[in-house]
Amino acid sequence: MSAKPTAPGFGPAPTPRKRPGPQVMADIQASTAPLGQFQRSTAQPQPAEPAPIAPPHLDPEPIPPQPEPQPQPTAAPAPQVDEKRWTVKFEVTQAAYEAMLTMCARRGITMKRFCLEMAKREGLPIDLDAEPEDGRKIRGSRKR
Repeated sequence: MSAKPTAPGFGPAPTPRKRPGPQVMADIQASTAPLGQFQRSTAQPQPAEPAPIAPPHLDPEPIPPQPEPQPQPTAAPAPQVDEKRWTVKFEVTQAAYEAMLTMCARRGITMKRFCLEMAKREGLPIDLDAEPEDGRKIRGSRKR
């Protein structure tokens, strides 16, 4: 430890100042009145009068009813994913990992997509088109 003393983390609390009384505040407002309206108003603002509304029978032209917009047909509705999703984590050897990573890089897909395709090939009921986009990229796609 060093011989240098450490400063305390907090100092003493500041001494509170007295608030000016009502007479002092009135004097301050009177002396600053020529400067402009910088003070807050203490009176409640007067409510604005509402604009007069013409009775409906005096309208010059009635507004024609708007036709209801026709819904546009869509090509195919998005699949509703209402089933719970689960996370799968597993460990593999370094050689298996490097082989899988190389295959993914050659095909330009992510490891997640690679595992899903393998599971589908084994016969599991996986709809690859319904899976959410996982950010896979095709390498060199910007050059095309």
